[in-house]
Amino acid sequence: MIIQRYHYESLFKNEEAAHRSGNPSPFLVSHVKQLIERDILRQAELMLLDVPDDLEVSKVTLTDLKPHKVVENRSNLSARIVFKLNYALKGPWSVGHLASRGFGVITKNIPVIASA
Repeated sequence: MIIQRYHYESLFKNEEAAHRSGNPSPFLVSHVKQLIERDILRQAELMLLDVPDDLEVSKVTLTDLKPHKVVENRSNLSARIVFKLNYALKGPWSVGHLASRGFGVITKNIPVIASA
């Protein structure tokens, strides 16, 4: 998922550095949570779907933070995101910046059950 557009701003660079050092960044987690919720609502509106008022994204974790080059001299911040949603999504859903270019596709994470 692309979590920041345009050039790295100093705020995003500092938060990314803090997150990489093992201190999860509340700013990045909150930013990603808002992006996911916003884009689920946006996509639902485009498909004329009703969205429950209590839709909530929770347990957001970010890994694999890295710059993603979009055009010459311009990179965006990307990350692998895992989150929990209190409703099931059916069909293809995408969130984050550059979703129209194939970034931010939501896939279901099926837990592995350990065999006894």
